[in-house]
Amino acid sequence: MEISPHRIRVYESCKAGFVYQYLILPRIKSKDTEKITRKGSVFHEIAQSGIDRGNLYNDTPSDKRNILSWLDRLKSRPYYEYPAETELRLSTRIGVAGSLLGIIDRLYHIDGKWVIVDYKTTEMPDPMKDFRQLTMYALLLWKSRRVAPENITLHLDYIAADAQFSESVSMETLVEAEQYVSRILKNMHGLISDFERHRDISKIDHTVGECSFCPMKGKCLAYRSVTEPSFPDLTDTLDIIRQVAQMDNLKKLYDERSKA
Repeated sequence: MEISPHRIRVYESCKAGFVYQYLILPRIKSKDTEKITRKGSVFHEIAQSGIDRGNLYNDTPSDKRNILSWLDRLKSRPYYEYPAETELRLSTRIGVAGSLLGIIDRLYHIDGKWVIVDYKTTEMPDPMKDFRQLTMYALLLWKSRRVAPENITLHLDYIAADAQFSESVSMETLVEAEQYVSRILKNMHGLISDFERHRDISKIDHTVGECSFCPMKGKCLAYRSVTEPSFPDLTDTLDIIRQVAQMDNLKKLYDERSKA
């Protein structure tokens, strides 16, 4: 299994949200997912490609205004002038359970330090939580490029909120991060195995209050089983589960016939 810091964050926030986003919705095209991720994705794509305003072709006027202001803010950052690798994809093996994959928004080298920059388009900074994600990027840099931990600096740039935070890392921090990812991988395997066996989302833990960016917000059977246990209309989610089961059965039948 290959996991990313974002996938870990979803898993930790809400087990039901993890199951929706990584086991159910990938098998069904979701307009909700596209709508939620569109604006942040456009900003990252343009930031990587050198800030070409002409790339804002299909966005609404309000989205364009937001993204343009973010891009202007990005260009004003002192670090933007330094030569850098952007959208840098790194991966490393973590024990026997799987691999950690990360895509670093921006990596530059100055005064003997490697600085990992991560853009955030949320208007509500949460550096304590987001530095955990960047620590995993530092783990990747250490394991895949052999960069000494004391030479790595983490930099969070909340573009929409116009706030920045920096933090250093240590060998102890990265060793703990590697152990943490190894535990998460093992627990994810268990959760996936359980869901594939019983296919009942109401049996998966749901965390109330972590629904803001979930594409199943308002339609989640796990949520309703916690907040409204007597709610009768659960057809939206049940239909999705049935669709997944039908597709899996068709695939299984196809595979069996292919081997015949």
